[in-house]
Amino acid sequence: MRILIVGAGIAGLAAARALEIHGHRVNIVERQTESPVAGQSIFLLGNAMRALGDLGLQEQVRAQAFPIGAQTIMSSRGKVLNHVVTNDLWHSCGPCVAVHRRMLVEVLQQSLTNTQIDFGTSVIHTISRPECREVYFSDGHVQEYDLVIGADGLRSSIRASAFPESVPKPTGLFAWRLLTQNSYGIEGWTAMLGAGRTLLAIPLNDSELYLYADCFAKDFGDGSISALKAAFRDFASPLGPIVANLSDGIEAHRSAIEEVPFSTFIAGRLVLIGDAAHASSPVWRRAPGWRSRTQLSWLNASLDLSH
Repeated sequence: MRILIVGAGIAGLAAARALEIHGHRVNIVERQTESPVAGQSIFLLGNAMRALGDLGLQEQVRAQAFPIGAQTIMSSRGKVLNHVVTNDLWHSCGPCVAVHRRMLVEVLQQSLTNTQIDFGTSVIHTISRPECREVYFSDGHVQEYDLVIGADGLRSSIRASAFPESVPKPTGLFAWRLLTQNSYGIEGWTAMLGAGRTLLAIPLNDSELYLYADCFAKDFGDGSISALKAAFRDFASPLGPIVANLSDGIEAHRSAIEEVPFSTFIAGRLVLIGDAAHASSPVWRRAPGWRSRTQLSWLNASLDLSH
């Protein structure tokens, strides 16, 4: 089969690895000039590690990952609302770990032996033909494929071309993501919930801590570290002091949180995967007006937490 994957992120590389295992040769195009590794970390639950095992990569990832033994949810005052020992829940599936996103991308990319990746190349649009899907590239050339897989993220050009009615929707949330020193003894996945605000900390190793914070626009302000401190100044230990003591010059990624509404993204030799098909909040979806009890019930029911 002539197979094209659009996007060389985690979803695209994982799909290429799976196709290689089944004997296929794959072409990947990536609009960026190098591997897309935006984002600091990713939390992999047992089902994600099981999937990496299916790709023959679990041990490579696990060797460079930090084991997460527990998930704890607290109120903004530090009261424990829920505590899960990950092995109790996931032991029959796989371990729960935190990893640097760059590392995961590198492991996936280095596993490919029969895949060509062309960086700095994007897809303008595609046309479904009876026997193929015709793809028009940014450099002017046109190619025919038996299968096109769109794995080009939230701003997917493939989705925009094939499913123009489906566009990312704002959640009303804005987020900070950053790395800081793990000087506060955080050992597991730790979240704190306040009124319209969430803090999440995940250790990446003994010395590094990934910190995620989200809130609505009125608290996000100009997105500065000063605004972050102000938004969470009433949060208690263990995460409140981490935010309060951040350096104003620390590097942070700031963004609005958008989601791709659920749909079936399959059309004539084309399918969307990854964030192109189901981008969601990095922690969990929350609408204005939800209360912590609702958040907790949803969380316990799904336990589908990532990024």
